[in-house]
Amino acid sequence: MRKIFFVLLAGMTLFIPESLYARTYSLVNVSNTVDSDFPSPTLTPHRPQMPAFHPILVDINEDSGDLGILFNQSIENVNITIKYNGVTIDEDNLSVLNGQCIIYNMNSYEVGQYTLTIESEGNTLSQYEIIIYESTPKTPLRTYSV
Repeated sequence: MRKIFFVLLAGMTLFIPESLYARTYSLVNVSNTVDSDFPSPTLTPHRPQMPAFHPILVDINEDSGDLGILFNQSIENVNITIKYNGVTIDEDNLSVLNGQCIIYNMNSYEVGQYTLTIESEGNTLSQYEIIIYESTPKTPLRTYSV
């Protein structure tokens, strides 16, 4: 009897609906420029410099799928595009202020690889690859013990 119950329980795990599976999100920065000239060594003493200023910061919450884009400077005519297999899924054209944050909820997007492109006046400011994949099933709502 226990063997039959175990086989039925194992078979039922194959039919868990996708809604019970958790999704995992990752973000990869795609470099737009390639520096072919390596810096030459200098004989002058090293002088510490201020950290680099990034006008756009992009981050994704790996649990909820909220994609946040923070602008550290005011930029007019910003075009934000999210593409999947070359097809535009989401697109916004707006002017942003210093400190403004724009959030996209990617929880409803399908599993796959997306391209986030942030442009202004025909110039690419930032480009990222966003990967959404299924992870382990979520904890069931009820657990039964034998």
